[in-house]
Amino acid sequence: MNTAFIEGLHLALRCGGAAMAAAAVLVAVLLRPASSQATAPVGKPTQQDEPAYP
Repeated sequence: MNTAFIEGLHLALRCGGAAMAAAAVLVAVLLRPASSQATAPVGKPTQQDEPAYP
């Protein structure tokens, strides 16, 4: 009976570890910095005539 419990525990830990590894890869892919092409164009900023908040 102990052997079955230990085998089940090992399986659960392996599945949990695999899920955590997959989540870590997914987070790394989704949170990587944006490419330089997606940034705002570089140029002289324009000055506003009136303040943004009255």
